[in-house]
Amino acid sequence: MKAIDNVQVNKLMRSFLKQPEIQKLYRKWVDHPDDKDTSNELNERFKKFYSEIRLIKYISSVIRYTAIEFDVRERKQYQLHQPLEEEFSQKLCVNENDLLGEVIGDERVLRAVQTLTERERSILTLFYLQGNKEIEIANRFGITQQAVSKTKRRAIQKLQNHLGVM
Repeated sequence: MKAIDNVQVNKLMRSFLKQPEIQKLYRKWVDHPDDKDTSNELNERFKKFYSEIRLIKYISSVIRYTAIEFDVRERKQYQLHQPLEEEFSQKLCVNENDLLGEVIGDERVLRAVQTLTERERSILTLFYLQGNKEIEIANRFGITQQAVSKTKRRAIQKLQNHLGVM
């Protein structure tokens, strides 16, 4: 029993030796260290156990890093839209005739918005300021919803590039 206590310092070995079947095999090996069959059996069992632990560790790491990557992507996505959403959500009561200069208080954002095409500005205004859905905007312009989505995404990308967000 003292031999088991000495080996239990190692967490991996302690976990391996928790199994009653392995404990019996280990005691048999401690009592008869020259028994090659017991030694080989114990080694094979440990190799199998160690392989399983490594596989579990690998899967655990993959899950952890995938979750971290997902979180980073989600935070980036949130941050990319956050300045626009905050700026525009404060002005949701603006009517169609208000000038962008009155709606947008930040000069950098205003200059970035002015670099957009008229259609891009109109789509962003209709979507963010007036709360129209993409399909409603598409019907208004006589284009597809996908074209509205693509134009909106391109406009946001231009704004992010101009503002140095990415």
